[in-house]
Amino acid sequence: MEGMLNKKDLSETDICAKCITPAVIQAGWDEAAQIRREVGFTKGRIIVRGKKEPRYYQRSAINAAVEAIAKGQNRILLVMATGTGKTYTAFQIIWRLWKAGQKKRILFLADRNVLIDQTMVNDFRPFGAAMAKLSTGANTIERDDGQSLTLPTAIDHRRRIDTAYEIYLGLYQAITGPEERQKLFREFSPGFFDLIVIDECHRGSTAEDSAWREILEYFASATQIGLTATPRETAYISNMHYFGPPVYTYSLKQGIRDGFLAPYKVIKVHLDVDVEGYRPRPGELDQQGHEIDDRLYNQKDFDRHLVIDARTQRVAKWVSDHLKQSGDRFQKTIVFCVDTEHAAPYAPGIPQRKPGYRPAKPPLRHAHHRRRRRRHRSAWQLHRSRSHLPGDRHHLAPALHGCGCPDLPPDRARPRSRLHD
Repeated sequence: MEGMLNKKDLSETDICAKCITPAVIQAGWDEAAQIRREVGFTKGRIIVRGKKEPRYYQRSAINAAVEAIAKGQNRILLVMATGTGKTYTAFQIIWRLWKAGQKKRILFLADRNVLIDQTMVNDFRPFGAAMAKLSTGANTIERDDGQSLTLPTAIDHRRRIDTAYEIYLGLYQAITGPEERQKLFREFSPGFFDLIVIDECHRGSTAEDSAWREILEYFASATQIGLTATPRETAYISNMHYFGPPVYTYSLKQGIRDGFLAPYKVIKVHLDVDVEGYRPRPGELDQQGHEIDDRLYNQKDFDRHLVIDARTQRVAKWVSDHLKQSGDRFQKTIVFCVDTEHAAPYAPGIPQRKPGYRPAKPPLRHAHHRRRRRRHRSAWQLHRSRSHLPGDRHHLAPALHGCGCPDLPPDRARPRSRLHD
């Protein structure tokens, strides 16, 4: 029968079913118990179950950190590119030291809630009942495999801390503040923690007057490990000054070369208003009728001191068109914005750009001003950085500006067009 088949007309699956499988069964194999057929995955989430093993560079980072601690080093810096598994590496370090009895009480610090929640339900899940979040409110979160879990918390409604746990995870914003009553970390004794791990340590722990530093100096006797993909070294901020030189570094270039990270291509987009800047006409008013300061505004001002709706819409359209040209306009995309209010217009703006979709006609130029604050910041953050926040943001209607062709090189950018009433 095999000789009668033209294998060139058969698919690989047909050849397996008609030629290979019968021969395997004839040799004595049990089709139900010993033979598995190849199947394809459909699009969607794929859950890989089983034991997860560290990659080679993660093992190197783990060993370097543990060896440094064994030698008595109490300030450790690990530099690993984004996407290479810093949190999983941190878990492996903590787990080994905790299981060996070398570090009995551990604090994992981060500055974003999602970093804490996802860490607890995924990489740190093996800690189980020994782990709790430094938070007053319990919340439910979905794991990578779709299961919903309620996170245990170590702070009650009276803001009292339960010290019976061994692994604590928390936002620094939740345990400190400008007022003494907000400094919950002082509820612990200075020697309570044996190990503190600071995720994304370049964001705050490097500045001597930061809230991070206040917490770290309070627990000065603990071994402290800083994790970052981008260490900061300036005249005023330094990771290495506090943590010392990195004990291990795994760069973006190495990750791409090893195949763990995807290579990237930079596409530069030049909006005419970004290249040339914007200067209001004498006496020009914003949407609420307030006169705009007569000066040249540039990219550092846009969406901080001056909001141009047409520019926001133009960027959203360019991103949407670029995704469409890529062949899969619904692929995962991240758009970095100035703050929450700046990001809000993009959420409906990009997904709605479907075939046949036309944005609403821009409103006519009118006097309307919106006084803005960065609402996503906590009161403490506003207190700490009030001098750096704009008191007002001038908001200009889309009809004021014609943000033109986005891909002109700076030396060929055409004059900015302006629509008049």
